[in-house]
Amino acid sequence: LDADGRGMLGMPLGAGRDALIAWLRENSPHFPDWDTAINALAEMVGTQPTPVFEAYVRDVFADVDGEIRETTPVESTADLLLAVFSDDPLARARRLQVPTLLIACGRPPEARPIKEPAWTAFANASPLVELHVAEQWTHNPILQDPETAGQLIADWLARHL
Repeated sequence: LDADGRGMLGMPLGAGRDALIAWLRENSPHFPDWDTAINALAEMVGTQPTPVFEAYVRDVFADVDGEIRETTPVESTADLLLAVFSDDPLARARRLQVPTLLIACGRPPEARPIKEPAWTAFANASPLVELHVAEQWTHNPILQDPETAGQLIADWLARHL
């Protein structure tokens, strides 16, 4: 998604860095304890709170002042988002020089009308892009369904290496 698409999903990328930082502070997940964090994030991602998932959560979250929060400062996240989303994704697709697998996640259904035109346009911008729509996945297929996602990627790589 470009900045406009992210804006339609609620992230104010066009409003400037300070507004984005304020939005991230308000909307970044935080939890009272590790068990709540692991279970809530597993539900958010659409997976089970497995030991692998718990290890992931403990890698990217920390206990800060008695609350479980992401370890990356919101200012750094804002800078990364602004750098990435100022780019023109269709121009990027047209510049591709290697086969590229785009895994599009079909859930949540309420976001699909915003996301689907973006992933379709990206795939149509280059003959090197192969679009795979995963109807059952949400934001991060590697965390949600590591075996199936890994096999999908391995099979695609086998055809292109």
